[in-house]
Amino acid sequence: MMRFTPRVCFASGVLFFLGTTLAAAELTVENYIKLTVSRLELIDASWRAKDQPPTEEEMQVLYASYDTDRESYFCFAGENRREIESYLERHPESRDTIEALASAIRKKVSERSEDR
Repeated sequence: MMRFTPRVCFASGVLFFLGTTLAAAELTVENYIKLTVSRLELIDASWRAKDQPPTEEEMQVLYASYDTDRESYFCFAGENRREIESYLERHPESRDTIEALASAIRKKVSERSEDR
């Protein structure tokens, strides 16, 4: 049975008020990390191919492939920060992958900003 829940989430310093929303499937820490890597890979690929971030539709398709949505993804991060940090301490290869992708994206965005 689907449930409706009012949610207010703090994630990465951003407040999300989601009102009454359809609750997405619950993420696990492991799936959150996999989604994070997939999300960063999509962003990186988009910047490389199109010199811009992925479209909202492309991001929605990615979130849906993990049975979640953007808001639930960011809420999960805020609500499970300690568990995520602990997972990354136990899985340094995942942490390194995330850091490398984030660095590549920052570099590409910075290069584009300098070109303007």
